[in-house]
Amino acid sequence: MKKLAKTKRFGLLAKLAPRSSFLILIFLSGIVNAQTKISRDSDDRFTGVVKSEFYSDPAGLLKDASLGIEWWTLLGEPVELYTVKWNSTGVFKTTVKGKEVSISRGALNKYPDLAKKFDNLKPYKIDFAIYGTADGRSSSVKRGESFEYSSFYNQGSAYKKDGQSYDPYTLSARVLYQIPDAKILAGKSGEVSKNIVPESPMYWNEFIVWKQNTSNYSEPDLKFDYLALNKSKSDYDKLDDASKKALNRKLKYLYANTSSFTIKAKITNLEWPKYELESLAREFLTREENKETEEEQKEDDFWSGEEEKTDKTKEAKEDDFWSGKSEGNKEKTDDFWSGKEKTNSQKDDFWGGKGTIEEEVELERKLAEASGDQYLGHKTVTTKYIKVRCRDHGDIDGDRVQILHNEKVIESNYTLNSSFSSFSIELTEGINRISFRALNQGSLGKNTAQFRIEDQNGNALYNNEWSITTGYKGTLLIIKN
Repeated sequence: MKKLAKTKRFGLLAKLAPRSSFLILIFLSGIVNAQTKISRDSDDRFTGVVKSEFYSDPAGLLKDASLGIEWWTLLGEPVELYTVKWNSTGVFKTTVKGKEVSISRGALNKYPDLAKKFDNLKPYKIDFAIYGTADGRSSSVKRGESFEYSSFYNQGSAYKKDGQSYDPYTLSARVLYQIPDAKILAGKSGEVSKNIVPESPMYWNEFIVWKQNTSNYSEPDLKFDYLALNKSKSDYDKLDDASKKALNRKLKYLYANTSSFTIKAKITNLEWPKYELESLAREFLTREENKETEEEQKEDDFWSGEEEKTDKTKEAKEDDFWSGKSEGNKEKTDDFWSGKEKTNSQKDDFWGGKGTIEEEVELERKLAEASGDQYLGHKTVTTKYIKVRCRDHGDIDGDRVQILHNEKVIESNYTLNSSFSSFSIELTEGINRISFRALNQGSLGKNTAQFRIEDQNGNALYNNEWSITTGYKGTLLIIKN
């Protein structure tokens, strides 16, 4: 019944999504402090933006980031919606041929196509944690009676009313909440991006973690301990139905009695598209190298009248391609144009279909560029299969897609709906090419598909939305070890 109710709710969630436009106004309105107080508004929602604490980015690309928060309840259940904005430092570090290099946006200005690629960079994965305090309403308890929430409240001075003594308690609890990449849609630098549809945790136990006042909350560490009211997933699953219901009632009570949250945000994990950075740096360095070589040749070219007159020149003329003579028997034997096979060591090369992962990734990227399609990156997994979830993130207007695995059709003509549909794909050893193709454009415009890919343990591998024309294809490489 719980799952059925949630399915019905998501139609309402989509209608309430425009409320999130308020977050964009907040993002653009000015500076946000590292610690932010967000209060319950007249619509019974908590809405605000928290500037993330500094994150040590190995790539050096992240300057700062802010997280927009919107929490409310619908049909008695928690609902959440997030926006993200990050700014670039204008430079990134990566490794090319075993050497660390640093590439700046300014240096790429001479190559507009490379500068555009830099501007389109966005995090491959970004996770946040929120932590701080929840302050709220007061409750009075008759002297001698117990208060089951006392460990989450501050006790005040006793007072008397109508001859009866009371102990006042005011809500002041420690809170922690991890917001994984699956709930976040990060865009380009300087761009405010948001998920289209709000998320709704299955149970209150999966929402904000409430810790007792004596709990250590100075770091955004979400490990469950005896001071946390919430249970870990494994412990929660062991509870009987009555215990689960009682626990969720307590969590709901604390949230309902909260007037404001004073919180900080911190990025707990950040990943960039590694091969996109490497490819961008490698292409830039190659062009710079070729430019230097061309300049040197211009200084010493044939037309300067200073051609060297050496025995090597004579040998080169005798061995010149246009003379019809080859350089030597060994080279002639291995020459592509001779039509003869290469040596044994050459038979196992990349073009024989046995290239390294790096070579396969680079080939996929170049093929995508040449065809006008898109290379979506790669992920390494150890699980036997993956789960592909897809839906229409825009208006429901008949958008259809095709899903392929190593060019084998998994779904030939699937019509997208507002809710996610799932498909399991069993992986082969090595490289698996997962491709998505837009078969049409719906009646209201472009094909607006959203894809999420998870391993069999539920870990998010990829999450992206597109708005493209018919025939477009995006390919993601899944490498199974």
